[in-house]
Amino acid sequence: MKRQHRIALAALICVMMHRIVECFDNNKWTHKSITLIVICFFTIPFVYATEVAAGKTIISKNKTDIDDQTFISQYWKEQEIIFNTMYPGNLFYPGDIVTANVHITPCPLKTTKQLRAYIKVFDAYNREVAPIQQISLNEENGFAGLVNLPGKPGYYQVEIVVSDETNKNSMETRYAVIPAHFSKGINLSSPFGVNTHFNQGWSSKIGEIVKRSGIAWIRDGEAGPGDKAAQVAKDNDLCYMACFTAWRKKLADKFRETLKKDPDFNRQWDYAEQIKWHQEYTKKYHNYVHAYDIMNEPHGTWGAVLGGSWRGGQWLVTFADYAKHISRIIRKADPGEPIIWEDIDRLMWYDDFHKYNVADFIDVISPHTYNLHRKNPYPEDQPTIAQQDEWLNFLRKHNLSWQIWSGEVGFSSYELNPDNPSMFYSPHTELHQANMLVRMMVVQLAWGVKRIFWYDFMNDGWNINNPEHNFGIIRKDQLPKPAIVAYAYLIYRFKNIKTLIRFNIKPKDNVFAYCIMKEGQKEPTLIIWAKEGQETVDLFIVSNITKVAVTNIFGTSLEPISAVNHNLHLILKESPIYIEGFTIQDLR
Repeated sequence: MKRQHRIALAALICVMMHRIVECFDNNKWTHKSITLIVICFFTIPFVYATEVAAGKTIISKNKTDIDDQTFISQYWKEQEIIFNTMYPGNLFYPGDIVTANVHITPCPLKTTKQLRAYIKVFDAYNREVAPIQQISLNEENGFAGLVNLPGKPGYYQVEIVVSDETNKNSMETRYAVIPAHFSKGINLSSPFGVNTHFNQGWSSKIGEIVKRSGIAWIRDGEAGPGDKAAQVAKDNDLCYMACFTAWRKKLADKFRETLKKDPDFNRQWDYAEQIKWHQEYTKKYHNYVHAYDIMNEPHGTWGAVLGGSWRGGQWLVTFADYAKHISRIIRKADPGEPIIWEDIDRLMWYDDFHKYNVADFIDVISPHTYNLHRKNPYPEDQPTIAQQDEWLNFLRKHNLSWQIWSGEVGFSSYELNPDNPSMFYSPHTELHQANMLVRMMVVQLAWGVKRIFWYDFMNDGWNINNPEHNFGIIRKDQLPKPAIVAYAYLIYRFKNIKTLIRFNIKPKDNVFAYCIMKEGQKEPTLIIWAKEGQETVDLFIVSNITKVAVTNIFGTSLEPISAVNHNLHLILKESPIYIEGFTIQDLR
C-alpha cells in the first residue's frame, strides 16, 4: 500500500474513533454522528480492498505497521510454481510435443515486473541431460511460459528455480516418455496388472494414468454394491478383478461370538446372507468384472478366531467351505469368468484345497509373492520360484488346469529407520524399485505365472520410513516414479510375446538372461542382468554380427556393444538391459 493511501486510511480511522468517543461522552447519538461513523466503517475496507486488487495479490496485509520487506518475504513463502503437461501422470508418448507450461501462483506483487525461471532436467541416474533453460515470466505473458523438454524415451526429473534476483523459490517434478499404448477395448490376454484403491477413495482420474501406461488389469479391494473400481475399469477399457473383503471381519466376529457362547459348536456355518450378497453383486456387475477373488488374505483374521496359522489349520477348513458356496453362486451368475482362491506368499494351501474336495470351484491359485523378509530381498529367490517342479507335478498328478496369478507383489521404495526398523520388506531406492519390478516380472512370467498384479499403483502416503507408503509406481501426488516407466517399457517389449525362455550363462546363480521371441519375429531379444553386484560375461556368438543394440529398462538407447572375434563382452549390473541384433542361432 502506498504511503498516501496509508495516511488516508489512518485519518478515516481517527475520525471514526473520535466521533464514537464523543458520542459516548455526551450521550448524544445524533443522526449526523451515526451517518459519519457508518460511512467510515464501510469506506475503510473498501480503500484497502481496492489497493489489494490493484496490486494483484492474494497476500493478506492486515496490520498497517507491517514493513514492505516482511510483506515481500511472506509472498515468496506462499508462492507456488505450477508445472503442467496436460497429459495424465506427465506421461508423454513418442511423437507428442514434449513441453510443459510453467506459471506461478499467486500472481506477483505489483512492484514485480519480471521473474526468471531456470529449468534443469536430469535422467533417472541424476545426470543432467539438457542445457539449463531460462524463461521470462512477466505481466505480458501472465507470469507463465512454455518449457521445451527432452523427448527421447526415458524417465526425467525436472528442477525449476524462479527468481527476481533477490528472492527465489524452487520445485522438483517429474515426467516420462513411454511407448505409445493406443489399444482400444480390453486386453484380456495381457499378463500385466496392478492393484488399485478406487473403492477406498482414489480419484477416478488415476484410471487414465493406468490406461496410458499400458497396464491392462486392475485388482481392487472392497468390491461391493457401490463398486467404484468397476466404473473406472469400464471408462478406461481396463480388465477388472473384483476382490472381496466385505465379509472377512464380519464373519470372523460371527465365528467369535458363536464359539464364545458354545465352544463345542459343530462349525457348520450358515452363509445364506453372504450368498445373497454375492449373488446381487454378480448380477449387478457381471458385465464389468473379468475375474473374482473370493477373499483377500483371510488367514490372519480367521486364524485368530478359528485356530491355525498362516500354514493352514482349522480356519482353512472353514474358508474352503465358505469359498465353495460363494464360488458356486458366482459361477452360476457369471459363468466363464475365472474364480481366484488366494494362497500365502508361497504355494502352501493349494494341496489342502484339493484334499477338501473343492478343486472344481477353483480356476486360479493366487499367492501374494512378496519378498517378505529382508534376509531374502531378491525376486529371483522368492520362495515360489523354487516350487515350479512341485506345482507342475501336482497339476499332472490330479489332472488339473489351475493357473497361478500373483495377486499382490511389489517392492517398496522406502528408507529403513535405524531407530525403528521395519520387520518386513527390504528398503529400496526408487531406481532400484524399478529394477526389481522388471526382474520380478520376467522371472515369474518365465516360471509360468499367467497374470501379475503389482502392489500397488500409487503410494499410500509420504512417510519415507513406512514401507506401506512407498509400494506405488507413482507418487501420492500422481507424479511418475521410475518404476512406472520401466513397467510401461516392459509391457511394450512383451507385447505379442511367443516364448520366454531362460538362457543359461555362468555363473548361473548370479546371471539371469532370458530369450524373448515375439509372434512373427525372426530375431530374438535378450534381457539380462546380475542378481547382485556386477558380473563380467563373455558371450560367444556363432553368427557374423558385428554389434548389438542395447536399451535400458526405461527405453533409453545405450552405446552399442561390438562383437570381436565372435565374442560379446558384457558388463552386467543389477539393472536389466535389453539386447537386440542376435540371430536365432546365437541364443540356442
